[in-house]
Amino acid sequence: MAPGSRQPWTNMFRGSALASEWRELLIQFPDRFILAFDNVWPENWSHAYVEHAQFWRSALAGLPVDVARAIAHGNAERLWKIPAE
Repeated sequence: MAPGSRQPWTNMFRGSALASEWRELLIQFPDRFILAFDNVWPENWSHAYVEHAQFWRSALAGLPVDVARAIAHGNAERLWKIPAE
């Protein structure tokens, strides 16, 4: 939880860009992150899902290609032994 906040997550962005400290962390440790969306309830399956995916697509495009691939799918494939297509 963010200090002084009741928000149970950490904001990784400053506006529409990755915060510099998060960008550096992702680049330094690309094998420790997996992009995932928590869409448990039907109300999460709306246009907002597409907006979130586009938001992250833009964020990942600002990272080195190998880092973006690892976070977007490579780490999940490795950890859960999912065959790459």
